[in-house]
Amino acid sequence: MLMDVDGELSTLATLVSVFTSHQVYDTFITRLGKAALLDTIVFSVPGEYMCVYLTAFVAQMCFANQIWSIGRGMGTRHYLFTFPVIILALMQVSAGLAQVSVMGLSKTYSRLTLRTGFLLVREATAIQGTASALCDIFISSTMCSIFNSHRSKDYRLGKDSVINKLTMYAINRDVTQTQLLCCYERHSGMSLTNYVGING
Repeated sequence: MLMDVDGELSTLATLVSVFTSHQVYDTFITRLGKAALLDTIVFSVPGEYMCVYLTAFVAQMCFANQIWSIGRGMGTRHYLFTFPVIILALMQVSAGLAQVSVMGLSKTYSRLTLRTGFLLVREATAIQGTASALCDIFISSTMCSIFNSHRSKDYRLGKDSVINKLTMYAINRDVTQTQLLCCYERHSGMSLTNYVGING
């Protein structure tokens, strides 16, 4: 299971790098000095966004599977948190792919700017970001709860120090992933969120 997930995440990350490299080459080499061509959305732009959203979805589903396995295996009710994680992950990837579809159909940035005026795209943008953040919060809080429920009463065992480290890992993972998502959206000049903000 984990090997498959590692392979999928590695493939998606590689595709993101390939698509980003293609955009840089296309912008600064192929279309340099050709202002009219810069309005065209090349295939690598929606491709990159699709891979980013799918990467988040695969990671979220992997954590959902782990929460389910641990909860059922230890006889606790933590497995119930699997359902909101799955729902939020599906909302995130569906809204993200809707954005990618609009970008692909628009063909140019000028048309994309007009299309972002529709309420559907505004809602999709908001749903994708909110669902992704909430999903990460659910995952991290559930992991912290699972770790905390297995603290040892015998401090000589040294078990609590490991649990504390795992808890900090869960919290740091959530904070880091949220910050990376915000930075990606803020610094990407081709983000749909930027277009929505301009036309808002």
